Amino acid sequence: IRVPFVFPYANEYFYMLILARRADPTILAGDWTFDRVFAEHVFFNSVFGQMAKFVPIEALAWMGRIGTWILLVVLLMILARVLGAKPWPTAITLATFFLIGQSVIGGEWMVGSFEAKTLAYPALVGALVAALTTRVRWAVALIGLCFTLHPAVGLWGGGALAAALVLDPASRATAIRWSWLGLLLAMPGVVAVSSTAFSSAPQDYAFVAVERLPHHTDPTAWPKRGWVFTLIALSFNLTYGIRLWRDGAIRLMTLFQIGLVAGLVIQLVAWAAGAHRITLLLPARAFSVLVPLVFFLYGARILSEGRWRRLFAGARTGRAARVVVLLGVAAVVWIVVFLNPVTRTVDDIAARVDLEPARNDDTAQAMEWIAGNTPENVVVILPPSREDASWLTRRAQVVSWKVLVYDETGEWAERLDAVTGGSSSRGKMTQSLLEEGYEGLTIAQVLVLADEYGASIIVTPADYPFDEFYRAGEIHVYRIGSPD
Repeated sequence: IRVPFVFPYANEYFYMLILARRADPTILAGDWTFDRVFAEHVFFNSVFGQMAKFVPIEALAWMGRIGTWILLVVLLMILARVLGAKPWPTAITLATFFLIGQSVIGGEWMVGSFEAKTLAYPALVGALVAALTTRVRWAVALIGLCFTLHPAVGLWGGGALAAALVLDPASRATAIRWSWLGLLLAMPGVVAVSSTAFSSAPQDYAFVAVERLPHHTDPTAWPKRGWVFTLIALSFNLTYGIRLWRDGAIRLMTLFQIGLVAGLVIQLVAWAAGAHRITLLLPARAFSVLVPLVFFLYGARILSEGRWRRLFAGARTGRAARVVVLLGVAAVVWIVVFLNPVTRTVDDIAARVDLEPARNDDTAQAMEWIAGNTPENVVVILPPSREDASWLTRRAQVVSWKVLVYDETGEWAERLDAVTGGSSSRGKMTQSLLEEGYEGLTIAQVLVLADEYGASIIVTPADYPFDEFYRAGEIHVYRIGSPD
């Protein structure tokens, strides 16, 4: 429901194109964006880029989607069982977790479209299962693999688990002894990202953090209702964990969450200090999705007990126990009233009904015409806010607002300024300004773009005295040249 049965969707518009280009370098030849290495996903791109030579991209994406969905759900069911939950309560609580959107702050998710993190999160959950079942060697190995699959998930999620293993006396010696294995498996990711880390100017990182990714980076922009639920869930999890500290699995999960909280603190401090090199590492991304997950897993365990008086089996009752009950009730009420999964599901279905017409508007038709009627090496000026531009045209474009280029954020921002006619300056650019600026380009500005970036075609609703190749409704496809 939350990921529509259409392809491509969301990030797949560009992640799948990266794979297609790995399989066939002539695709998007000369495109400045897709000429990048995208080192943060180098393992994913290399492995599945090779597979794309033999499997059609859409089939590969569906195989990846379904495979990662099944893998993650199976691992979560196993994790819940290790924590003492039964299958049916686990199914109910996990369904609620997915239907509220997985995370309600920070814009993070574990399962959805097919991309690198949908492999990294199963590796992290597998590491949790291994750690809780005293297979520490495997846990350390999977943490390293998680980093290689997706460095950000591995750094903050895997790092929190690694710290928990070292802090817990029961696993400390083994974790340290096998740390070399985790480092070895993480090394491909370390080598890949070291080439791009901190390679742009501070003002460029600030531009990306403040204007392009506030839904990930800016804690003050996250929904207040989401904040309240997440903090209630965290308080419940930690209090519950402290009350059951003698349970080795719960103790390790509590230490793990303390590590996640450290990531949140780093994000809050970095944002307040304007240290956007740090905020773009997204220290809170694992916190935002894993704290709600643990809450629902604990909920499954509690439901599996059958009776509330068995909630604290093996622990002394008292004021702290009552606090846990009150926090749990508060979280459930907040979910029902403010994060209602039924309402969200209905809204999602309604949005999916409207999705297909939006994917076939006049601009999409114009871009599809370009794909079938222009040379493969042509450079096109396209609306930078359209996530489907490169996918539909299969032609090089000047720049895309949707596809971040972390190793060249300065030039990325300059190109965005150019295709919007300089109508926005650093620190003030928004998506609506992108559209307004693009549609307001003057003839002279279009000619400058064509000269500077080698573009010969433009797709626009604006009227220009250029030769018109094609028209779809109000959208023109012009050949750029000196007006008569």
